[in-house]
Amino acid sequence: MTKGYALPLVAGAREALRVLTLAASAAGIKPAPAYLQEMAAVKAQWEKQLQAEVCVQVPGGAVSQSQVIPVLNPAESRESEPRISQT
Repeated sequence: MTKGYALPLVAGAREALRVLTLAASAAGIKPAPAYLQEMAAVKAQWEKQLQAEVCVQVPGGAVSQSQVIPVLNPAESRESEPRISQT
């Protein structure tokens, strides 16, 4: 069921977001500056929390997977994070 002039969207999530992002950019649609600032602050807090709680080396403990992945493959470790285009 659709509402108004909406069309159902059937696609993989990554591909759908890629195409929607391109279409929005082409149409001149941009997120509000206040939203971008809010999301940047939320992301900074999340990164801080990750460093404090997840990426901690336990004295005498083995290196954890959460510590190894960003070191060995920094691009892949960030692949699943949402991206907010500022253009």
